[in-house]
Amino acid sequence: MEKSAIVGREKEIESIRKAMDACAHGHGGTYLITGQIGVGKTRLLEEIASMASELNFTVLTGRGLDVNSVPYLPFTDALNAYKKHDDTGYVPIALSMSAEQSRIESVDLAREKGRVLENFTKKILEMEKAKPIMIIIDDLHWVDPASLSLFVYLARNIEGLRVMLIAAYPEEALKEEQNSVFVNTLMQIRAERLATIIELKPLSYDAILQLLAIEFGTWKIPEDIAKVIYEKTEGNPLFVTEFVKTIVEENIYDPTTRTLKVKAEQLKVPSTVQMIINGRLNTLSENAQKILTAASVYGRIFEYDVLEKVLDLGAEAMLDALDELLEKGFVVEVGGENTEKYRFMHNAIYETVYNNIIGMKRKILHKKIGEVLENIRNKDAYFSEIARHYYNAQMYEKAAIYAKRAAEMFAKIYAVESTITYAGMAKECLTKTGDYAGAIDVTVILGDMFLLSGKYDDAMREYEEMKQMAEKINNSEKVGIAITRIGICHHRKGAMNKALEHLTNALEIFEKCGAKKEIATTLRQIGWIYERKGEFEKSLEFVMKSLKLTEELGDEIEIADAYHRLGTTQLSIGLMDEAERNLKRAIEIRKKYNYLKGLADSYNNLGILYHDTGNMDMAVEYYLKAKEIYSKIGDVVGESMMSNNLGIIYHDRGDWEKAKEHYLRDYHTNLKIGNLWGHMISASNLGGLHKEMENYDEAIKYYTEALDYSKRIGEKWIYCTALGSLAEIHAIKGDIEKAKELAESCVIMGKSTGSKETLASVLMTDGIVKRYAKKWDEAEESLTSSKLLYMEMRMKSGVASCDEELAILYAEKGELDKARKFFEDALKVYDELGLVKSAEKIRKEMKKYFSTHN
Repeated sequence: MEKSAIVGREKEIESIRKAMDACAHGHGGTYLITGQIGVGKTRLLEEIASMASELNFTVLTGRGLDVNSVPYLPFTDALNAYKKHDDTGYVPIALSMSAEQSRIESVDLAREKGRVLENFTKKILEMEKAKPIMIIIDDLHWVDPASLSLFVYLARNIEGLRVMLIAAYPEEALKEEQNSVFVNTLMQIRAERLATIIELKPLSYDAILQLLAIEFGTWKIPEDIAKVIYEKTEGNPLFVTEFVKTIVEENIYDPTTRTLKVKAEQLKVPSTVQMIINGRLNTLSENAQKILTAASVYGRIFEYDVLEKVLDLGAEAMLDALDELLEKGFVVEVGGENTEKYRFMHNAIYETVYNNIIGMKRKILHKKIGEVLENIRNKDAYFSEIARHYYNAQMYEKAAIYAKRAAEMFAKIYAVESTITYAGMAKECLTKTGDYAGAIDVTVILGDMFLLSGKYDDAMREYEEMKQMAEKINNSEKVGIAITRIGICHHRKGAMNKALEHLTNALEIFEKCGAKKEIATTLRQIGWIYERKGEFEKSLEFVMKSLKLTEELGDEIEIADAYHRLGTTQLSIGLMDEAERNLKRAIEIRKKYNYLKGLADSYNNLGILYHDTGNMDMAVEYYLKAKEIYSKIGDVVGESMMSNNLGIIYHDRGDWEKAKEHYLRDYHTNLKIGNLWGHMISASNLGGLHKEMENYDEAIKYYTEALDYSKRIGEKWIYCTALGSLAEIHAIKGDIEKAKELAESCVIMGKSTGSKETLASVLMTDGIVKRYAKKWDEAEESLTSSKLLYMEMRMKSGVASCDEELAILYAEKGELDKARKFFEDALKVYDELGLVKSAEKIRKEMKKYFSTHN
């Protein structure tokens, strides 16, 4: 089947051609083509692909088939097609991920998704070295959510590359409420101005004349006929071409004389494309209609060998009917590795055929297709499809088996939305069949995906249902796991006391049923919460218990985790020698098992230890070791985190320009990959840097951004940091009332966290604001309370900051002897920790208040 003609799109083609020239010189970009259904988006994409090939681009094409299809399918299809002409060892996106992080508390979703996205991007970068690349995705509104994430990631990263990203979607898709992921993605693309939108309008009358001339094979189109067609079709090229096919098939066109056999006024133009298609369907043979019907139930793209077994027409009859469909333009061949593949010529045909099938017939066809796929395509890539067909056939036991397999597979590659879809399907099917044990297993998958996505209320709803089902079948261990997960949700939300309550309840349940591995994990989690609360002695107690039990169980990977947690807790307490020893033990085991991500995490924490003890060179060495591993395993967020940590070192050393460079690198990376937590922290750090540089307007901008992200995530730690810093800035600028209002809110929030460190921080802010307000006694009380908390937690830098603020307070009151002592105490710590700018600030303050002689 030849491509249909393209007319009336000269302006759009020229625009894309100019963009290709720019792309070839390293200025890539993203273009979205939209317009009403049938306006010619797919045909324009075909023309663009041809142009790109002529201009020596590598052209990768993919197509959205179903929002619930296999994650990354359009992109893997595109690379698989490329693979046929390339022997560089392409690794499919989904297979590049490892599932080494099976414990929910240790998984960072943004990091793992970032690895998947970066894996694809690296392949594109390798290919781009040879020649420019054109990636074309048709029917963007039908791609799976994971592919939409990858599309946005690429759009954010190709500006300086020889890569063009072009996609098409119908404007009607924006009105489909059920496709909210696509609509939200499009809003995000537009808000960030990541793409140029090309809106295709209906064709002009002159363009329709050209199209009719091409379709009929003559320029002698009577004006009255052309006008009737133009008015009825409103310039929609799909409508025109389908109607012309109807005219030809109904034999009212004479190809010899190139004239119509009826007058224009007798020409009946149906009011919709669907009516035209239905008319054309009636001209097909019975076998051709059977193939189209079964194919529409199978999907927009279908495979010959599957339909052959579903319909059992015989090879000869099947091939004859397919030839008929190809000849009449109902389907097109799209190739395939082991079997012939076809797709509907356009979506209007697919939808019209599918909508014509009555319910019972659909159900029977779904059952047959499910059985055939289960028999000849029983592998990972087809699990979701088999599940969907059995589900639509109401064969719930079978649907549950394959939906669960699909959910487990998608969870391993962190395709969150797809995992939720199929875990939800499995849960529904298992509940209907009364298999509560099976339903519990998929409910925990559902809850975990919501938890990892930061949708804590949704996660807690699933875990509560899991708990109720476990109670129904008297499975105490599963009850405990559900309660543990609810506790983790409260922990992530910053509600430490609620988290502690749930984890303590879970621990009692595990102890009663003797679930030792769960006891060890829960003890470690409780220790972590006490650490966040600032109750480090209790934290140490629980982590030590966890380590002892883990050693009894003999699982070395778990033992390494326990050493890592213990070392981190000891680091927080200030037991630096013990912390160093235990982090190195974790490193030794993680090296042995080549557990790279865990190894990098331990290197990072060791870097923090050396930073906190003032050994900046060793800190840099371990941060760079961690960064090397994160880069090796494609952990974009890990690499970005190292930029942040190196930025902190430069910040402390007083090299503000290098600090800003590293903070901004972290900031932009997190923005590109959609890591809200990382972006929030980098915005807060940039706010702190600009505050110290006295660029207060910039500081306010970044702190306000950090606050916004904090609210979206629902956390309290950075919220208190940013709000407190804004209070201090307003005090510095002389707006005392605003500063007091913010400080008050900050203290209330800080107290609600149950964290001593956060409370110490907000009390120091309160003291600073009250000092500016000249409320000396109240300021002294808040600063002293803050200092006592920092002393209790053995946090030297926090104690020194309080001493500095108390020194300024006493100096302003005229109590210079007191002030000198506190200045000297603070200076000693700053010098010890290598905090250059902080030490410089102290010396400047001392010079201000004391004579050179004294």
